[in-house]
Amino acid sequence: MQPLNTQPEIAGDEVAIIEDDIGANGAPSARPDRARWKILVVDDDEEVHAVTRFVLGKAELLGRPLDLIEAKSSRDAQTELLHHSDIAVILLDVVMEEHDSGLKFARWVREAGLEDVRIILRTGQPGYAPELDVIRDYDINDYRAKSELTQTRLITSMTAALRSYQQIETIERSRRGLEMIISSCSQLFQKRELASFSHGVLLQIASLCGIDGDGMICAATENAAPADSSVISGVGALAPFIGSHLRDLPDEANLKTATLEAIRRNMFSTDGPLLLSVDTPPDRRFVASLDHSLPLDAMDSALLRVFAANIAVGFENVGLIERLDRLAYWDETADLPNRHRLLKDIGDHDADDRYVALVRVLTYSDTLSAFGQAMATGLLREIAGCLRELPGQPEVYRYAEDVLGLVVKPGSAAEARLADLESCQFQVVGQVMRARFAIGCAPLAYQGDAALICEQAFAALSLAGVNGRGDLVHFDAQMVKDARNRIELIAALRSALEDGQVDIAFQPLVDIASGACKGFEALARWNRNGAPVSPAEFIPLAEQVGLSLKIFELGVRRSAHLLARLNAKGCAAYASVNLAACDLEREDLLPFMMNLLGRTQLPPSSLQIEITEQSLIRDFTVSERNLRGLKNLGCRIAIDDFGTGYSSLSYIGRLPVDVLKIDRQFVTDIATNDSSQAIVSLTIALAQRLKLDVLAEGIETEQQRSVLAGMGLRHAQGYLFAKPMTVAQAEAWQGSPGGAGR
Repeated sequence: MQPLNTQPEIAGDEVAIIEDDIGANGAPSARPDRARWKILVVDDDEEVHAVTRFVLGKAELLGRPLDLIEAKSSRDAQTELLHHSDIAVILLDVVMEEHDSGLKFARWVREAGLEDVRIILRTGQPGYAPELDVIRDYDINDYRAKSELTQTRLITSMTAALRSYQQIETIERSRRGLEMIISSCSQLFQKRELASFSHGVLLQIASLCGIDGDGMICAATENAAPADSSVISGVGALAPFIGSHLRDLPDEANLKTATLEAIRRNMFSTDGPLLLSVDTPPDRRFVASLDHSLPLDAMDSALLRVFAANIAVGFENVGLIERLDRLAYWDETADLPNRHRLLKDIGDHDADDRYVALVRVLTYSDTLSAFGQAMATGLLREIAGCLRELPGQPEVYRYAEDVLGLVVKPGSAAEARLADLESCQFQVVGQVMRARFAIGCAPLAYQGDAALICEQAFAALSLAGVNGRGDLVHFDAQMVKDARNRIELIAALRSALEDGQVDIAFQPLVDIASGACKGFEALARWNRNGAPVSPAEFIPLAEQVGLSLKIFELGVRRSAHLLARLNAKGCAAYASVNLAACDLEREDLLPFMMNLLGRTQLPPSSLQIEITEQSLIRDFTVSERNLRGLKNLGCRIAIDDFGTGYSSLSYIGRLPVDVLKIDRQFVTDIATNDSSQAIVSLTIALAQRLKLDVLAEGIETEQQRSVLAGMGLRHAQGYLFAKPMTVAQAEAWQGSPGGAGR
């Protein structure tokens, strides 16, 4: 093989000869701060290697020294190439072990996917392989005869190859950087929370720019001081400060001063600390700051700007998602997490002995009516604050308008506070207030089914709040059974009323002395599937679901039918029909009654309407107005179950009442119980003073009748005289000597 021409000709702009730095021990000192071009020299001639070392060993091309790696066969070259992944140029002999070893090696390089490395073919046998074909088929950078490669030409060829490699590497690095940006942004945009998104941004910046140091991201707002900015993500020594304000970082903390300046000036800087500012509407600025020792080159800076443009959209999207989440999971009025957040958070709790407690504020509606929305909502916030101030700070949710929810651990301070909540005082808009509560609880036994748990707690709450009674009820399996039975019974009752399966029985109201019939009480009866359903079961249910007025209407219609038949026979009587408390409060009660009396042709004077004492305490104003209207129509008014309710005696004096009905619980033991005798005696005396009639119900024995008659009672009702009967039976009974009292 022909030797290289070793005589130097020129030293161009692209090449400089450098001297070795000699250390104190005479050895060349390391230059770790300067990257070196790796050149693989493949030739089976040692002399060629020696000349190449002489020409290139101390050269500096494109600002960087060379690192020569030698191989004397294509096999050795493969080994070196696999060991050094960053070889830039291969100086390759064509003829070695075989006449085409170099060409085969070049093909292997390209087929192995090593497309970046540049290849300069050197041959001592010009014309062995057509130059154009070789360059085209093997992606060769240059093809020279060894006799042509003087020092200048070798350095020129090497410089051209290195520049080509550098351009390819720059393009490839840019491509990889853009792919990393696309990939990282795709991953980042899947993060819906600001903290995790920010942490991902820090990691991606560090990966993109090859930075391994402390870093953080701070969030600032337009109207807040830079020092008040929050550290929302941190790595390295700054990780412990997540959640802190920037001012809380120690003054000697890396990046603090630079970050404050970046927040003020909206900086982008890669010299010294890396500072990247991103603005998102309407008024937030995010600043990423990372500590690194070397400034970034132009490529990294350009890629970082592209990345910054993408994450600006990401920060804006995360902010939008956070606002949407707040709307979905937050009650803005009370400034409390809502029912949806409770359902979501229940899934984060283990299915241990904890339970969900739903707290209904029974005084909420009264507060709303009396003082307005602001006061009622303020009361809810104060109650929530009272529960949240406990050790462990349990979260409190607004489950419904007047219902708060929380997850409680048995034996905790929160459980003790729940039990004692009615004794607490609350400061609302300068006023001291107390509240009454009903509480329903359900265990976290069905982990993963938060909706079912809350439904169970709400079912318990419904029982706890019956009739406005404050109570604490724990859910059990029987509630499910009862609820299902109740739903089935409601559906059956609706059908029964539509199909005429609910009927009216009539029990005589008599003169206690003679037994003469004065009237009849209309009593609803229902046989379901051949078995009677107790009125104590279906009447309250009808009131709860709005069917009670249909039963009242049925009672009036059937009474009108009975009285019409009796009047045709010359028997005078009146009918007494029960009106539910919820119907007594209806605004349209009087028009309804006028229409009903007109349709049934029942004289108002023949109708007595019975109400309970409890009816009067629900809404006395409406009840009094409706009772006076009914009285003006000509109806009689009776108070049923007198003595068992909670109404004030002053109500009795104000209302247009005609009859007081003494409840059967005072009649049962009237002969032996002094208290019952005293209550009945006082009731009779009260009625006489108010010029009212008195009737005792539930009389079953002659002894009871005798005692009550001796106390001056005139009217009675009970099995001693007659049981409830059908229309035909009542008509026959009234016409009998005993029924007529004759």
